Amino acid sequence: MLGMIRNSLFGSVETWPWQVLSKGDKEEVSYEERACEGGKFATVEVTDKPVDEALREAMPKVMKYVGGTNDKGIGMGMTVPISFAVFPSEDGSLQKKLKVWFRIPNQFQSNPPTPSDESIKIEEREGITVYSTQFGGYAKEADYVAHATQLRAALEGTATYRSDIYFCTGYDPPMKPYGRRNEALRNLSEGLQFFRPFGERLKKLRSSPSYSFAVTTLQPPASAPRVDTEKVSRNEEAMASARNLNLSRWLESSLGITEGSRVSVI
Repeated sequence: MLGMIRNSLFGSVETWPWQVLSKGDKEEVSYEERACEGGKFATVEVTDKPVDEALREAMPKVMKYVGGTNDKGIGMGMTVPISFAVFPSEDGSLQKKLKVWFRIPNQFQSNPPTPSDESIKIEEREGITVYSTQFGGYAKEADYVAHATQLRAALEGTATYRSDIYFCTGYDPPMKPYGRRNEALRNLSEGLQFFRPFGERLKKLRSSPSYSFAVTTLQPPASAPRVDTEKVSRNEEAMASARNLNLSRWLESSLGITEGSRVSVI
């Protein structure tokens, strides 16, 4: 316990590496789009408990691990934010399960200490693209739900994101009473994430009545559907392939590519 407190108060603090891709403001909700790096994370899952209760169980485990309750007895410092995944029901309320994700500090990424607590797992996660909105105070489940709902409304019709899961984050230790930072994050739909880094460059083509873009250098995940280049010689076939990839909405909202535009995939 002393190691956990010492690590929280005096350990080094890193920020989870990310790049801001864009910013937006709609219906009094400010948000930004980020590409967050992957890496190794310490994770804890809790089920059959409301979110606030589950957090009270999971967070001390993570804090003890990074504070020295591991096979090396090393206090690793902190990485902020600490995030946790929640799973909304159809009515917007949260299911009784969550998963806490703590990104291992860079110094220990290659060889993280082994947790002494067997309920803590070390997992490697791919980078993700998210939409984030920020708020203050001591956040509870109701606060995260409210801000995630506002973010969803702000993104409606302009972005495609997953509805079965979202992330919540906290940056500050409990003893910090003022200037606290929390966030609700909506992550980009699977299947679209590997296209997003090309968005800014592709937007430059919107001023032209017809344009083309290349996917020959794109390396999607192995599980992602592939474009059959033999079927994209005509515009309607290109758009059909885009629909099969769940891309047509993103192409139109983000890049201005519609079925009336001539698109060739080379």
